[in-house]
Amino acid sequence: MAQTMTTDSRSMELADIGADTMEAEFALEHTIAYRDITVLCGENLRENTISAFHKAMDLRGVFERALVINTSLRQHWALQEGRKVDKSAIGDDFNHSTITVVGMPLGDLCYRFAEIMDKIERYDIKLLIINSWEFAASDARYREKLIFQLRRLLSEREITVLVYAQNKASCEDVGINTRGKLGKLSAIAGMIVLAENSKQREERLQAEKIMQEREAAEELKRPQNPLLQKVEEILEERKPVVRAEAIIRPKVRAREELMVV
Repeated sequence: MAQTMTTDSRSMELADIGADTMEAEFALEHTIAYRDITVLCGENLRENTISAFHKAMDLRGVFERALVINTSLRQHWALQEGRKVDKSAIGDDFNHSTITVVGMPLGDLCYRFAEIMDKIERYDIKLLIINSWEFAASDARYREKLIFQLRRLLSEREITVLVYAQNKASCEDVGINTRGKLGKLSAIAGMIVLAENSKQREERLQAEKIMQEREAAEELKRPQNPLLQKVEEILEERKPVVRAEAIIRPKVRAREELMVV
């Protein structure tokens, strides 16, 4: 979800193709909606927190800087979990962390959203992660206000928003005002997906490692192109000739000049 590509080069590549095609390819590769809201439904707060940090790391090749809003009361624990994933990238200092974790008092995100928008603009944040939706607002009225704040953010900034929730919603709920704390968030979300838990992540990484090893083994077994081999042989044969001419020609030129004199 292209991991080694810089933010500028990735943005230029995405700009070269149509918006619909771009968004479809991005969603297929990264399982999130580009410049939209993606709701990631997980099992519990712990798994969602760990998943959020891994997701931010996986997307570093696309989004150079990310802001993770921790809405639970356990900011110290969240930072510990983040540093287990990557202590050099994840921290609570905007000047030293590419993935910055901001602790938010329980239910206060709606009140402090202007402060978050200021941080996004000042540090050019392109990826915003909210964990967890259940603790972001104190009641339904403020959750609804927060939804409109997120939509306004998307309309004013080129940003991708991921919202982690402990909910059993599915992709079929996109565009539907669901029951529970998701409510209208599912109606305006671009995608609703299942958050990857620790066991699934371990299995995926193991499968990717096995696939890479197989591809490397197949590459070693694959016979080389005879034409390429011939070209390499010719180039190798010409190397000493070129070196000899480089040495002999100046000497011949110098001797000719002496004869003229």
